[in-house]
Amino acid sequence: MALTSGVLREISYSKESAFGVKPGKTGAKRLRRVTAEINLERETFESAEITSTAQTSDMRSGTDSVKGSLNGEVSPGSYSDFYASLLRGTWKNGVTTGSIELGCDGNGKFTDAANGFVTAGFKVGDVIKVDGFTAPGFNGVFTVSAVAAGELTVSDMKTGSPEVAAAGKTISVLGKKLVIPLDGSERTNDSYSIESWFSNLSISEVATGVKISECEISVQPNAMATNNFTLMGRTVEQGDTRYFTNPTPPPTTSVLAGSKGALYLSGQKIATVTAFSLNISGNMESATIVGARQAPDIFLGRVKATGEMSMYFENNTVFQNFVNETDMSVVFTLFGDGEDMFAIKLPRIKLGGASKNDAEVGGVIQTVPFTALLPKSSTTEDQSTVVLQENITV
Repeated sequence: MALTSGVLREISYSKESAFGVKPGKTGAKRLRRVTAEINLERETFESAEITSTAQTSDMRSGTDSVKGSLNGEVSPGSYSDFYASLLRGTWKNGVTTGSIELGCDGNGKFTDAANGFVTAGFKVGDVIKVDGFTAPGFNGVFTVSAVAAGELTVSDMKTGSPEVAAAGKTISVLGKKLVIPLDGSERTNDSYSIESWFSNLSISEVATGVKISECEISVQPNAMATNNFTLMGRTVEQGDTRYFTNPTPPPTTSVLAGSKGALYLSGQKIATVTAFSLNISGNMESATIVGARQAPDIFLGRVKATGEMSMYFENNTVFQNFVNETDMSVVFTLFGDGEDMFAIKLPRIKLGGASKNDAEVGGVIQTVPFTALLPKSSTTEDQSTVVLQENITV
């Protein structure tokens, strides 16, 4: 009797051109994973008829649905498609200063001769790469804390002697960015076919009409950062041959860990973070109709982002911001080998609490829930409750 195991299972996916319709057999991509459960479920209901037997007389089944989870470790490029589908947007290359002459005041502020930073489209919270300056401490990767006419302020720069604006220096947003489009015509409504291939059993299970309904990103100090996706779909088809032909192998980018993470709260780096988590939900709902075994569609709702961060208690700043309902911002960056990078930006949040624990040993930890909100209109802020950015080392 042949049995199987997780290492003998490959999972591949491809975007559908129409909901629930399998795409062509070529062009699929293999998925990285820690665990994945993608199962067919069917509603069942019993007869409520009262009979003299005092027993249930019959049962029927209703609509099929796919319910599943894909749990993985954060790695640039590995889950880009699923992030884009959840935020209903498209990854776009980061902006650059191009041929603008650039200088530096030597204390964390880059300058240009005109209004190039704003015109180019740099935003607060962007992770940028700087090249071409004489002082080594002015080059490298930084997080933008402020954007103004002729000025770009960053965090964590080493101080040095000022350099006047000159050619041959560049500043670029590292990698690609993803936002929730404001314009409904630019928002996507993606669905996928996802195949589980059990090679030693020669069994294929293809889940169709799969949408990415939710993602939980979690970062702990001594662990890999994780992204756990919730899946909703239409149905599952079984076969005895592999459906997707020669799927593209998954990326081999770094798996990112909390030990190389950084949290910026309203532009200030918090050095005492103990945990961070973010939940992004598409608030989706499956449609059911009379006379059909499968749902005709899965409806999209409002994209909502909530989360929680914890840090050692050292002052009253967070508590006061909670009590006063102060608008704040969050940027969380994770780095791996080379320039592998993943960043989460929440341009506007409100805090939902500031509770503290009590323990005989160890420091007092403050736990802070938050909700991400649409930013107030600004040319220097991304107009999206959630912004993701990632870079893959070339």
